This record gives sequence, structure tokens and C-alpha cells, in this order.
Amino acid sequence: LPSRPDLTGRRVLVVDDNPINRDVLERQLRGFGIETQSFADVTPAMSELARAAAAGTPWDVAMIDARMPVISGLQMARMIRGAPALAQTRLIVTSSQGAVSAAEESVVDVFMHKPLRQRSIVDALGRVLGIAGAVSEAPVDQSGDPDQGEAGVRLRILVAEDNQVNQQVALGLLRKMGHSVDVVGDGAEAVEAVRKLPYDLVLMDVQMPEMDGLEATAAIRGLGTQAAQVPIVAMTANAMRGDDKMCLDAGMDGYISKPIDRNKLADVIGHYAHGVRALAAAEPVSPGDVDVDLGVLDMLSDDIDPETVVTLLDRFHADATRRLGNARAALGRGDFDQVHREGHAVKGASASLGLQAIRAAAFALEKSGVSADEVASALTAAETLVAALPERLSATRYRI
Repeated sequence: LPSRPDLTGRRVLVVDDNPINRDVLERQLRGFGIETQSFADVTPAMSELARAAAAGTPWDVAMIDARMPVISGLQMARMIRGAPALAQTRLIVTSSQGAVSAAEESVVDVFMHKPLRQRSIVDALGRVLGIAGAVSEAPVDQSGDPDQGEAGVRLRILVAEDNQVNQQVALGLLRKMGHSVDVVGDGAEAVEAVRKLPYDLVLMDVQMPEMDGLEATAAIRGLGTQAAQVPIVAMTANAMRGDDKMCLDAGMDGYISKPIDRNKLADVIGHYAHGVRALAAAEPVSPGDVDVDLGVLDMLSDDIDPETVVTLLDRFHADATRRLGNARAALGRGDFDQVHREGHAVKGASASLGLQAIRAAAFALEKSGVSADEVASALTAAETLVAALPERLSATRYRI
């Protein structure tokens, strides 16, 4: 694969009315040495673009949210295109609401769908700036690269291993392949993790204190729920004759010896990725059926770090609670415009954090019209989901 473009020192101006979205995007950009500044609305952002151009330090790119109140992102893009001093500014417009029309998209250089992944952002910036190393938009054949996973299938993998060095080795290899990884230190923790979260694969060390891998496998197979069917692959340093039979007899699905060879590990992962793809093809799930998309949170964790993601979720919960309180007060005095604005704000942040159910409820609130009963019903639905968010996240690593 081509190398990533070097964006160190490049200047990217961010315009988004939602503070959480601005925070996330700024962190993603700064991770690659990009200079960035963000604005909540169009007027001060246009002023900064003009000031910087006049000072001879123009912004290379403006990344603009499409659906902002008062002046939309696409209207801002047309304003920039109409300003001769800003002719060299590249434009990336982002949206959580699906595609725009061909006429609208023709105004900008790149249109991106939220939630945004750091890799996609960097590659898009490389393309619009013409920097060598940018990955082409065309599909890339990754079949010969063991570090890229099975054709882009991202697995949620649990590693059960008591040795911290081995934990870090497995974590590094699996994340380099593009997978989401959790690590536990003994068999009892592995059983509890599998009981709480839907893993695609468990890599289980055989020799662990307290409860070893064989005992943990037996406990998982006896859970009596769908979690009992999770594939479990043994990892052991004792590559002796008969170990494979011992592991299979215990209910494990496969066996890999230590030290772990990355090519062999990639083969194992590829085998189970095929199964995940087949299941996804057989049982498609619409975005509305998923209340919290943990895959989005995992991607953000890889881009920034898990602790920051938890902080952002906590901020979102507090902000959404406040905004819906404002909407409730506005409803009481018949100010439907403010209710719709608060719904829009909650919707934008929830999309970036993979909070699908809250996003759908906030979108319904934003579009709820001027019928008091309709607005009240939509507001109650959004309030209920936001209030339940801490409990929904309590069984994940993103507890708030």
C-alpha cells in the first residue's frame, strides 16, 4: 500500500456548529502534525479565511459541516468559491445525513460521510492537496498483505493472556491488522467479558493462574446463550504432540503456538473473518437497529485513545441532557424553532460517536414540525434514550 501523505505543518480550518464534533476532528488532525483551528459558525470562519489569506498564511483546507443552522456548509462553500482571494483553498464538506445532490457536491473537492475515520481524513487531505502518498479512492487488493486483515473485515477480538509482554505483542499485531481488541488477564475475566460483549473471536492462553484457558473455555461453552458459540483459538507455548487434541476436546476451535507468528495469526483471523462476512451478508442490519455502534467508538479509540473517547461520551451525555432540558422549556412556551435547533445539535454529536438510536430520535425531534403533541412525543423519546446512555455503556469499556 502507498505510504500515508506527510501533512506536518499543513493548515486545516474546521467549521462545525457542534463542539464535540469540533473537538473530535481537531484531535484527529493534530495527531498527524496538522495545524488546525475550529469555528462554530460561518461568519467568523470566513473572516479568519480572509485574514489569513491577506497575511500570506492562507488555510490549505476548510473542512465544513454540511448541515449548519443559519448558513449551511454548502452555502459557505459557495461563498469561498466566489472569493478570488480564497481560490486556492481546498474544500471538504462532511455530513451525517447521507448524500448531497450532484450539483451540491460539484462545489467542493471532497464530500465525506460521518463518522469520520482518521485514515479517511488523512487520505482525503492528501488527495485534495496533491501530496504523494495519498491512497487512491479505487479499491486496493489487500489479499497479499497479512497486516491488513481479511479484505477490510474488522473483528472484535478478546485476548485472554496473563503475561503483559505477550498481551502487548498480541495487541500490537491485531490492531495493526485493523481489528478491535480487548485484553483480560485470566480465564475468569475472559468468561465475564464474553458474557457481556459480543466478540467475533477469542484468543485464549491455555496456561493462566486461577482459571486456565481450558476451564474458561468450558465455562463459556456452558453459558447457555449465543455467546457460548463464540470461536475460541488456543495460544500456548507448550507446542507438544497432543496439545491440539487437548484444546479441541476442551471445546476450542483452533490452536496457535507461541511465539505467535504474524502470518499464521493472519491466516487464523482470515478464517474467522470469512464467517463474519457471511453472517453479515445473510443477516443485514439497518443502522436504525443498532442503538450504539461500538465499532465507531473503537475506531475513535484507535484514532485518539479510549480515555478521551470516554471523556467525549461523558461530555455528550451532559450536553445532550442540557439541550433536551432547553428543548423541554422551549416546548412549554411554544418556541418550536428552538426545540428543532436543540434536536439538530444533539443529532450532530451523536452521529460522530456512533449513538445511532439517539441520532435517530434527535433527527425526529429536529423535523417534528409545530404540532405540540408530535414535538412532545419526539422529545420524550430523545430524553429517554439520553438518560439511558450510561446504563447502555456500563457493560462496555466506554463506561461513563
